[in-house]
Amino acid sequence: MISGLWWIIPQASNTQPAATTSSRILLIESEPDLRDVLQELFNSEGWSVSTVENGASGIADFTSTLPDCVVCAYRLTDTDGISVVAHLKNLNQRVPVVVVSAYFEDDIEERCYKSGADAFFMKPFDIQHFLKTIN
Repeated sequence: MISGLWWIIPQASNTQPAATTSSRILLIESEPDLRDVLQELFNSEGWSVSTVENGASGIADFTSTLPDCVVCAYRLTDTDGISVVAHLKNLNQRVPVVVVSAYFEDDIEERCYKSGADAFFMKPFDIQHFLKTIN
């Protein structure tokens, strides 16, 4: 198990995969270990996952493939998740975008929702609730 990421790996899943083989999630996450763990988690739920490490790559992937859902980190190497969410929502309002963050700021959740995020999770988060939201 990856050190420090124990909180995100479920011991046993009670959720049934709701995704079909054609469902695709775009994961925008700068941290490689977390990106790998989330990709494995989403794959186990039946999603086809595309991963990128920064906002610019996420926007490019979004425009070329139009995923069914986006999970975006709040802090990225080239920008912040709020800017990415606003850009993605400007391109297509219908694709749900979920923001995840380990960084606490007083109004972070409010700013994410104002940018167009459909859901926000502060790490560590309840994995079952997170998966229900994604599904």
